[in-house]
Amino acid sequence: MNSPRFASACHASPQWEEALQKILSDLPRLPQANLGFLYVSDAFASALELILGRLKQHTGVLEWVGATGVGIIGAEHTALETPGISVLLGAFPLDSFRVFSGRHPLPRSFQAYAAFVHGDPVTPDMGDLVHDMAHKIRGGRLAGGLASAKATAWHIASECLTGGLSGVAFNKDIQMLTGISQGCAPLPGNRRITQAQDSLIDRIDGRPAVEVFREAAGPELGADLRRAATTLMMGLTEDDQDRRLYSVRRIVALDLRTQRIAINSNVEKGQHFIFVKRDVASARQDLVRMLGELKAACPHPPKGALYVSCASRGSVMFDRDNSELKIIREAFGDVPLAGFFAAGEIAGDRYFGYTGTLTLFPKRASAQTLGGHPVCLGAGHVRRSAPALAPPRPRRQLEMLLESAGEGIYGIDLRGRCIFINGAGAAMLGYSPDEMLGRNMHYLIHHSHPNRALMPVHDCRIFRAFQEGRGVRVEDEVLWRRDGSAFPAEYASYPIRDTERQAQVLGAVVTFSDITERKRTGSRPAGRPRRA
Repeated sequence: MNSPRFASACHASPQWEEALQKILSDLPRLPQANLGFLYVSDAFASALELILGRLKQHTGVLEWVGATGVGIIGAEHTALETPGISVLLGAFPLDSFRVFSGRHPLPRSFQAYAAFVHGDPVTPDMGDLVHDMAHKIRGGRLAGGLASAKATAWHIASECLTGGLSGVAFNKDIQMLTGISQGCAPLPGNRRITQAQDSLIDRIDGRPAVEVFREAAGPELGADLRRAATTLMMGLTEDDQDRRLYSVRRIVALDLRTQRIAINSNVEKGQHFIFVKRDVASARQDLVRMLGELKAACPHPPKGALYVSCASRGSVMFDRDNSELKIIREAFGDVPLAGFFAAGEIAGDRYFGYTGTLTLFPKRASAQTLGGHPVCLGAGHVRRSAPALAPPRPRRQLEMLLESAGEGIYGIDLRGRCIFINGAGAAMLGYSPDEMLGRNMHYLIHHSHPNRALMPVHDCRIFRAFQEGRGVRVEDEVLWRRDGSAFPAEYASYPIRDTERQAQVLGAVVTFSDITERKRTGSRPAGRPRRA
């Protein structure tokens, strides 16, 4: 078997037994199937374990991933706010994939080149989890979505789970292409937030926020700010140059008295963004654009597909709930497909809102098209693999100083991402320095207590250095190596401050050492007093 094959079925019904029975009777026979994708309406969440168990028994497929959703998507129809089940079966080459979760992490020995993931929308720091997972995948070829539900949202990794992130990772034998449709039309001009607190924006480009918003809306929309606030949104970007990938944030209020704008996300001073217009015409145009890019990268009809759409899209952005599916079928024909309406959509190293992401398993991917690298088709461009978030390397003099130190030394930014690490520190943890740049260090090396109980990021004393602006020295915790083992560590974490504005904290620098031998013998370094 040189390439995967797929079969799908979808059915909506008020009763889960009826929907499941229809699924089992409609699923085309696929004897070599070894992986299943399952999406179940949140109305059937209480029966999720029963549904999963019966699918395993009927199909013989033991490995499953998926999630609950307020709506499900199939190859021929969608069911938003209507109970239903959607299934995609795949017959993949042996040893080409691994199902993983917080309970069963991805083995270090498995070289993952792509992954399709699901997560719990109420998990804190989901953005960091997604970013860290993307950097565990060679090239960051990540796709998927967050489970959605009116009550508890569930995701599946061969068992039913809440909290965290789970999914299936593929090796280099499996091609996976993902397109992102934001459903928006970017407006001219790059913007910068110059004064803000939490989700309240006071000034943009040094001017009152509402004044700038009214100007961007234009004369017609600007005369009706209530309508303008539902049509225009803010697309947060990483910098003031790249307008192609952005995270959409909704405007929830305009305060004409204070000239402030409130959005559904916290922002920081200096944050770059663009205004985007979202209406029926823009949504359709952007989806067609994304499908055109995917067709260019996948000239042959794909063998299978997964579509994740925001629960706020559907008939809100299109004329009908199944409009997106109809446009996809017009582009790719009758392809086995499953998906769901999500609480957040994942592509690359971040998760989005109000987007639609289509992931294809191509029949054959052209080396000329892919250039031998994993690609993710974003908002108007091809995003190639690179640890783009890792900052430039320090100057040579600093590198020589760091490498001469016998203990581990690394720096982190305000999101906890590694901005430098010396060779001794990386070797102590089982990595090369390049593998650690851009990774969230809490989730990588400091995620658990010595008894293996998970350590929430808000309890991380390393991060407190930049969160509270004061240093700390600790010797009663452990750090975790790449192979899953841990060693007792002594570490010190101190804030990095702006040389010109000492009040501004930019991150933290951490020094650490392995104190296994000291713990064993009870000895201490000369001059270091023993604590009472």
